[in-house]
Amino acid sequence: MSRLGQDINDRVVPPEANLEGIAFSLSKGCYPGQEVVARMDTYGSVKRRLVGFVIEGTEKDLPDAGAKLFSGTREVGWVSSSTFSPLLQKPIALGFPLRDFTSPGTQLEVETLGQKLSASVSPLPFTKPQ
Repeated sequence: MSRLGQDINDRVVPPEANLEGIAFSLSKGCYPGQEVVARMDTYGSVKRRLVGFVIEGTEKDLPDAGAKLFSGTREVGWVSSSTFSPLLQKPIALGFPLRDFTSPGTQLEVETLGQKLSASVSPLPFTKPQ
């Protein structure tokens, strides 16, 4: 679950955090930021999307908030929060890659502690593979 302050902040608008119909309304009366959200709805896309990542690493390899996401040498987003999953026995994270890199299974790299670790986009909520 995304957290206010870490995953949802002044750099992130509600549609990027997958909060359509939960945290804002397109039919309710006027509120600050409504024009921006309505424009995103009208044009049908956002630049980034909140997704989950499963990271190939150990409990010591947790990326910090703000860690960069890469596809090859191209920087494509950032990590907003991370923790170690006892269920998966791997680090997991939430982050905001560009929309072209949000499909489940997409392979990316997370830069942490001076190294790049493999990460794959995972559907939310995190569950153990069948």
